[in-house]
Amino acid sequence: TTPSATPTTASPTPTPTPSCVDTTLESLDEDQRLGQLLMVGFDTNADLSSLDDEIGEDHVGNVIYLGGWEGAAKVERTSKHLQGLVSAQATGDVGLMIAADQEGGEVHQLRGDGFTRPPTARDQAQMSSSQLTKAATGWAEELRAVGVNVNLAPVTDTVPESLGRGNE
Repeated sequence: TTPSATPTTASPTPTPTPSCVDTTLESLDEDQRLGQLLMVGFDTNADLSSLDDEIGEDHVGNVIYLGGWEGAAKVERTSKHLQGLVSAQATGDVGLMIAADQEGGEVHQLRGDGFTRPPTARDQAQMSSSQLTKAATGWAEELRAVGVNVNLAPVTDTVPESLGRGNE
């Protein structure tokens, strides 16, 4: 006897569910999408409202603190002001990415009260994994407390000692 064939039914192809990113991207107009590609510097000496037009009218979606900010209170106040500019019109209700460059050693844009100065990369390399994890968690918590949600660190750009400060 020959085996009888059992009829098979094709399974329907499931419709993919759009991701949160896809849904958000589709909700933005062209100018808002372009604004999400820009990160503008905010200097510590600039007026608090100096980026209001860039965010509100030009739809800039990202800011980096530059110029050596002194004290957590100033950074927190600035972050709250910037996030207060988020709106359906300005950024499509997408919160700002607010960045700092807190690599360690000489590179630390946020200083003073409320911020621990991260050690140099060489010193960090001498720490055990658990010590470094604990320290980095503390630095991250300091940044989060003041509204910074991206730290541009660690960076592995190294310069030979013979170059000194000649690494432009």
